[in-house]
Amino acid sequence: MPPPAAATPAERAGLKLEALIYSDVPAQRMVFINGRRYAEGDMVDGRLRVEEIQEDGVALSDQGRRFTLRVAR
Repeated sequence: MPPPAAATPAERAGLKLEALIYSDVPAQRMVFINGRRYAEGDMVDGRLRVEEIQEDGVALSDQGRRFTLRVAR
């Protein structure tokens, strides 16, 4: 069953932010999305860029459109 039309780009792409490690030092930040580790600048599935890892989520971009994926609570 497809996600609802109001789903975020991340939900439509089937992304799940499973863990987030934030640091004041950008090189030490990392996230785990769908079981894989990513750092700022990495590409997710070859199309989404990890723009910025924030304290409460990760900013991703898809062809110039930016959105935030947050840890599921």
